[in-house]
Amino acid sequence: MKLDLDILDTNIELEWSILNLLRKEDRWFSTEELAKNLNKTSSLILKAIASLRDNLEEFNSDQMTLHVSKGKGVYLEIKSSNIDIGLFFNFF
Repeated sequence: MKLDLDILDTNIELEWSILNLLRKEDRWFSTEELAKNLNKTSSLILKAIASLRDNLEEFNSDQMTLHVSKGKGVYLEIKSSNIDIGLFFNFF
């Protein structure tokens, strides 16, 4: 089976872009807001958020948690101000 690496790279790039937006401000973001900022559809944002959440759980860091609430949106909880996001990027 041949993997389409362009799609894989695009998904990782989108997840990374979402992560960067979420870390800029300590607040909840709606999926519509993220979609508008990243020029993507809300459904694509939702898929990327689900993947990002899975990746963060698999990374198993107690320093970052991605919260998703139907009424509030998406919130990245960072528990330590000196967390190295680069470690998570390398994990990707």
